[in-house]
Amino acid sequence: MLEELLSQDWLLRALVTALGAVIWWYLSSLRGDLKEYRREIKEFKDDAGREIKEVRDDLSQYKLSAAKAFVLKEDFIRNFSILDGQIEKVYDAVMDTKNDIAGIMRRIGKEEP
Repeated sequence: MLEELLSQDWLLRALVTALGAVIWWYLSSLRGDLKEYRREIKEFKDDAGREIKEVRDDLSQYKLSAAKAFVLKEDFIRNFSILDGQIEKVYDAVMDTKNDIAGIMRRIGKEEP
């Protein structure tokens, strides 16, 4: 019976040792995978940071060029209103001149008979 207990204890120790080895192997492979995942995440973050910087730079360049190429609605309305006012002044001056000429022509026509 003593031999039987000793042999069972040996078997139990062997199983525990084998189980410990399997757990150690599994955890070390997980640790290696974890290091790889961390490295991939770091590379991804670095790449994303560079891409974000490029997009910001492109957007800044677009904003600078868009100001030269496009007119804002408010700017267009303001400038068009100023231009319209100037055209009205020119029109009024032309009409005044026309009326002045018509008046002169009437006076000349009245004095000639």
